[in-house]
Amino acid sequence: MRALQALANEQQLSISDMQDRHDNPDVLQDLLEIDHANAQFGRRAQAIAVLCGSWPGRQRAASPLVDVVRGATSRIRDYRRVNVHSRVDMDVVSRAVEPVVLAVAELLDNAARHSQPNTSVEVGIQPAHNGVSIVVDDAGVGMEALETEEAARRLSGQEHIDINRLSDPPQFGFALIGVLAARYGFTVSVDSQSPYGGVRAVLFLPNALINRVRFTGPPIPLQGASTPGAPQPVSLGAPEAPAVRDTAARPGSVTPPVLPRPAVESSAGPEAEAARSSTVGGLPKRRRRTTQHEAAVDPATPTPSAPSLVRPAAETASRMSAFARGTRSGRDATPDSEGTSQE
Repeated sequence: MRALQALANEQQLSISDMQDRHDNPDVLQDLLEIDHANAQFGRRAQAIAVLCGSWPGRQRAASPLVDVVRGATSRIRDYRRVNVHSRVDMDVVSRAVEPVVLAVAELLDNAARHSQPNTSVEVGIQPAHNGVSIVVDDAGVGMEALETEEAARRLSGQEHIDINRLSDPPQFGFALIGVLAARYGFTVSVDSQSPYGGVRAVLFLPNALINRVRFTGPPIPLQGASTPGAPQPVSLGAPEAPAVRDTAARPGSVTPPVLPRPAVESSAGPEAEAARSSTVGGLPKRRRRTTQHEAAVDPATPTPSAPSLVRPAAETASRMSAFARGTRSGRDATPDSEGTSQE
């Protein structure tokens, strides 16, 4: 299995090199399909190696939990049927990234294989006090009581795994997850029913395996737009800047300037209006003109939401083709420009 896993990694490098050299959208689309099939092959070899007593064989940096779930989705055949709903700002620690990817991939593959092709697999991420849970719901056939008990024994990681006794053809999924859960300290359960009539699988990561590096709090209200009776904020932050976890002032930090509130015009008489529009000496004051762009923009108009980032494979291949052509033309133009400058 180690030899097969090494061959899968070499083939992955060859596919990546071909993706960099070719700019035909049709060729790139075929390469993406080959890349996906190779990822599934590498996952199977990796799973059997772990069941034989080896380690996952890959070391990754700490990654956001959403990226971990997406990485697991990319390693199964029916990845188009998986819908990831929740998003949390948590990172999985480095040593647990690859094991969690393998475990979630097996749960997703099991849910997709035991449900009809026209159904979807719903994935939710639920933060908890002691960690975070990844919930996988399918609309499949469900599990009988005996199957649930056998799955619980394998997922506990306490049962000795004999590959020769994993039925025919062998079913590695729950056995692999149990080995990884016992090694790295997370838990998996499949003893509840999903809202769609299938199986609900829950993978729970304790706080020891995650980093709560970010905090998603409520948006900071702008000055002049807060609710009546609420304290006004001291300063204005950038609208797109994320809220930091520590609100105390830090050395070297720059506090945004406090913007003045717009003056509220009162319904006074002509004398008051003339006094505001002239100086003490009686000279007229210059007023700032409103540009056409400022007059056209209405702050009360809601901004349309950003379009969805999900693209079909053909569009992805076309974008990669355009990027490859531009990169190649830039490299081809470099020697000519250097020769011209020397002459």
